[in-house]
Amino acid sequence: MVNNNYKYKDEAAVTAAVMIENLYDTVLWTLDRVEVPEDTEYNEVHAEFMEQVIAIMYEMCKLGEKKPTPMKEYLCIEHGEYFTVFAKSLEHAKELALTWGGEAIKELPHNPE
Repeated sequence: MVNNNYKYKDEAAVTAAVMIENLYDTVLWTLDRVEVPEDTEYNEVHAEFMEQVIAIMYEMCKLGEKKPTPMKEYLCIEHGEYFTVFAKSLEHAKELALTWGGEAIKELPHNPE
């Protein structure tokens, strides 16, 4: 449940929007591999899946099972179009790029603002 009085609610909303954009693509890719019963609304399955992913992430963080891993930015290419992914390593970036039919090229330099 969203706490509208939370001090960092706006920052959390921005983070949520970024996560949803990336999670949505991953969920679509994952759920395409799952057979959904004909009488089930696809969006309903999609929403419940995303809800469970977020709940699991919450529990993992709350229990201290998962600490943030520093991510690096990698340049990727797919059919002549460049894009970037954030990943733990070049191998991880290659896996992520492959989900969009692309390939990771190199790590980009970190530019602190």
